[in-house]
Amino acid sequence: IWGMLAALEENWLESLAAFKTVLEKTDSPELNYLTACVYYQLDSFDKARAFLRKAVERDEKFADSWFMLSLVEKEEKLAAEDFQKARD
Repeated sequence: IWGMLAALEENWLESLAAFKTVLEKTDSPELNYLTACVYYQLDSFDKARAFLRKAVERDEKFADSWFMLSLVEKEEKLAAEDFQKARD
């Protein structure tokens, strides 16, 4: 509940701390998904991707995780394109 309340208030760092605390005891697809969503909000796409991959490894039919994984990969592609444009 703590992590969800913090997320509702857009307190991403507190939400992350709450989810990671629970993950130490219970490694569920849902908690990996929620942790990934927080990392996504913090623009930490590598970390978000890692937690989403854990979620789908534990539950291959977790559609929300697959959807978020596609968003993360889209953001990473856009970020790479912006970086390339800056280099040009």
